[in-house]
Amino acid sequence: MAGPAAEVLANLRGKLEGFQEHLPLIKALRNPGLRDRHWDEISQSEPCQILVWSLCACWLFSICMAPFWKIHTTAGLMLVIERQK
Repeated sequence: MAGPAAEVLANLRGKLEGFQEHLPLIKALRNPGLRDRHWDEISQSEPCQILVWSLCACWLFSICMAPFWKIHTTAGLMLVIERQK
């Protein structure tokens, strides 16, 4: 394929590949085990204190993933325990 259609396709492919990088974060944010206490912990973690969630999702992904994944994993395990009671 050549011409404008190939350009559009390449552009779309690049955007989709870029978006796919954020899917793990989107999935983690939908964790039903995240309670208010977990969101409080996430918002208090360094350097996330200055994070504006609605405007900086990309920044969150690149800078804050390590503490977020720990909290996310803990919340998921806690949900499993809660459901077993």
